[in-house]
Amino acid sequence: MWLALDPIDEENGALRYVPKSHHDGLRPHGQTSVIGFSQGITDYGSKDKEVLISLKPGDLVCHHGETIHRANTNRSTTCSRRAFSLAYQGVSCQRDNEAYENYMSYLQAQHAVAGISKP
Repeated sequence: MWLALDPIDEENGALRYVPKSHHDGLRPHGQTSVIGFSQGITDYGSKDKEVLISLKPGDLVCHHGETIHRANTNRSTTCSRRAFSLAYQGVSCQRDNEAYENYMSYLQAQHAVAGISKP
Protein backbone atom coordinates (compact mmCIF):
# COMPACT_ATOMS: atom_id res chain seq x y z
CA MET A 1 0.00 0.00 0.00
CA TRP A 2 1.33 3.43 -0.94
CA LEU A 3 -0.38 6.61 0.33
CA ALA A 4 0.52 9.82 -1.51
CA LEU A 5 1.29 12.75 0.80
CA ASP A 6 2.22 15.08 -2.08
CA PRO A 7 0.88 15.38 -5.62
CA ILE A 8 2.68 12.68 -7.63
CA ASP A 9 3.13 13.20 -11.36
CA GLU A 10 5.53 12.33 -14.15
CA GLU A 11 7.94 15.15 -13.25
CA ASN A 12 8.42 14.13 -9.62
CA GLY A 13 8.42 10.37 -10.17
CA ALA A 14 4.95 8.96 -10.80
CA LEU A 15 4.39 5.28 -10.17
CA ARG A 16 4.41 2.95 -13.15
CA TYR A 17 2.72 -0.44 -13.16
CA VAL A 18 2.60 -3.33 -15.62
CA PRO A 19 -1.09 -4.34 -15.36
CA LYS A 20 -1.82 -7.99 -14.54
CA SER A 21 1.91 -8.81 -14.33
CA HIS A 22 1.33 -10.60 -11.01
CA HIS A 23 -0.46 -13.34 -12.99
CA ASP A 24 2.85 -14.34 -14.59
CA GLY A 25 4.55 -15.32 -11.32
CA LEU A 26 7.76 -14.03 -9.83
CA ARG A 27 10.26 -12.84 -12.43
CA PRO A 28 14.06 -12.96 -12.02
CA HIS A 29 15.48 -10.01 -10.07
CA GLY A 30 18.86 -8.38 -9.67
CA GLN A 31 20.21 -5.39 -7.81
CA THR A 32 20.21 -1.98 -9.46
CA SER A 33 22.56 0.95 -8.92
CA VAL A 34 19.92 2.64 -6.73
CA ILE A 35 21.07 2.68 -3.11
CA GLY A 36 18.58 1.01 -0.80
CA PHE A 37 16.14 -1.81 -1.31
CA SER A 38 15.68 -1.30 -5.06
CA GLN A 39 15.84 -4.32 -7.35
CA GLY A 40 15.13 -4.61 -11.04
CA ILE A 41 13.63 -7.35 -13.15
CA THR A 42 16.46 -8.75 -15.23
CA ASP A 43 14.28 -9.86 -18.17
CA TYR A 44 12.25 -6.61 -18.31
CA GLY A 45 11.62 -5.53 -21.88
CA SER A 46 9.33 -4.21 -24.58
CA LYS A 47 6.62 -6.80 -23.80
CA ASP A 48 6.11 -5.10 -20.41
CA LYS A 49 3.62 -2.30 -21.13
CA GLU A 50 3.63 0.23 -18.28
CA VAL A 51 0.78 2.42 -17.12
CA LEU A 52 1.65 5.72 -15.43
CA ILE A 53 -0.25 6.46 -12.21
CA SER A 54 -0.50 10.10 -11.10
CA LEU A 55 -1.82 10.68 -7.57
CA LYS A 56 -3.21 13.46 -5.43
CA PRO A 57 -2.46 13.75 -1.70
CA GLY A 58 -4.60 11.17 0.07
CA ASP A 59 -4.79 8.79 -2.91
CA LEU A 60 -3.89 5.22 -2.00
CA VAL A 61 -2.63 2.53 -4.36
CA CYS A 62 -2.46 -1.14 -3.43
CA HIS A 63 -0.85 -3.86 -5.45
CA HIS A 64 0.03 -7.53 -5.26
CA GLY A 65 3.66 -8.13 -4.28
CA GLU A 66 4.42 -9.66 -7.67
CA THR A 67 2.98 -6.76 -9.67
CA ILE A 68 5.78 -5.10 -11.61
CA HIS A 69 6.06 -1.49 -10.46
CA ARG A 70 8.62 1.29 -10.41
CA ALA A 71 9.04 5.04 -10.25
CA ASN A 72 11.45 7.35 -12.02
CA THR A 73 13.73 9.76 -10.19
CA ASN A 74 12.17 12.99 -8.96
CA ARG A 75 13.29 15.52 -11.60
CA SER A 76 11.38 18.42 -10.03
CA THR A 77 13.33 21.18 -8.33
CA THR A 78 10.26 22.39 -6.43
CA CYS A 79 8.10 19.34 -5.60
CA SER A 80 8.85 16.48 -3.25
CA ARG A 81 7.38 12.99 -3.60
CA ARG A 82 6.50 12.09 -0.05
CA ALA A 83 4.42 9.00 0.62
CA PHE A 84 3.66 6.49 3.34
CA SER A 85 4.22 2.87 2.39
CA LEU A 86 3.05 -0.25 4.18
CA ALA A 87 3.77 -3.84 3.16
CA TYR A 88 2.02 -6.90 4.53
CA GLN A 89 3.19 -10.48 4.43
CA GLY A 90 1.71 -13.76 5.59
CA VAL A 91 2.95 -15.57 8.67
CA SER A 92 4.19 -18.32 6.36
CA CYS A 93 6.80 -15.97 4.80
CA GLN A 94 10.39 -16.91 5.49
CA ARG A 95 13.59 -15.02 4.78
CA ASP A 96 16.07 -16.55 2.34
CA ASN A 97 19.14 -16.07 4.55
CA GLU A 98 21.66 -16.59 1.73
CA ALA A 99 19.95 -14.00 -0.47
CA TYR A 100 19.66 -11.63 2.51
CA GLU A 101 23.38 -11.89 3.34
CA ASN A 102 24.32 -11.37 -0.32
CA TYR A 103 22.08 -8.30 -0.48
CA MET A 104 23.47 -6.85 2.76
CA SER A 105 27.05 -7.25 1.43
CA TYR A 106 26.04 -5.56 -1.81
CA LEU A 107 24.30 -2.73 0.07
CA GLN A 108 27.37 -2.15 2.28
CA ALA A 109 29.54 -1.95 -0.85
CA GLN A 110 27.12 0.59 -2.38
CA HIS A 111 27.26 2.67 0.79
CA ALA A 112 31.06 2.56 0.85
CA VAL A 113 31.30 3.74 -2.78
CA ALA A 114 28.79 6.54 -2.06
CA GLY A 115 30.60 7.57 1.13
CA ILE A 116 27.62 6.75 3.32
CA SER A 117 28.61 5.67 6.80
CA LYS A 118 26.72 3.01 8.70
CA PRO A 119 24.43 4.57 11.34
